[in-house]
Order: sequence, then C-alpha cells, then structure tokens
Amino acid sequence: MRMTVKTILVSADKKGKLIIYFRTYQWDYGYCPFNKGLPACYRNEHVIINLNQPKYIAEMIDYLLQQPKLDFLCQTVELNNGLELLHQLGYVFDYKKSLNE
Repeated sequence: MRMTVKTILVSADKKGKLIIYFRTYQWDYGYCPFNKGLPACYRNEHVIINLNQPKYIAEMIDYLLQQPKLDFLCQTVELNNGLELLHQLGYVFDYKKSLNE
C-alpha cells in the first residue's frame, strides 16, 4: 500500500510556493512523516523524522535555498520525492518493503 503526503510552504509575500511530496510504501516499521515520523539513521545515530517538527522543514529549506536551479521564493516549485531530498541531506532509510504492496 502506497501512502502520499505533502507539505506546502508559502513565501511571506505569497509569490512563491514549495510543494514537497513524500511517497512512501507501507514499511515494516515506518510511519507517516507528519504523525509518528519515519525512522532513519543520520550520522550513525537513529532518529525519527517527524515533519511536524520545524527542525526538519528548516533543514530542507536551507538546503534547497543553496540549489541555484530552484527559485521557489518567486514561483511554485514541486518536488516529487521528499524521501530523496532527506537522503540528499544525509538521512539513511533501511526499510524492507511489505509483501502486501
């Protein structure tokens, strides 16, 4: 079973919008990134990524602002793979997909 959740961030002047989709499978122990969080490993330490915590959103925004091709402050930008974005930030997911996909 596949689960899709998204986060929408709007600039202060409402001209820019960043939409990040998080598409996950039903993992053996993974949860919704907005509720219980996603278990991961970051710098050899186990963490729970909960997107309701500003820390993770701020970390993603900071990273994306450093990308020269993304100008989400003046336009709408959609990123289709939020898990890949977290992976680029150094988070490692070690899940086994459920056999009931």
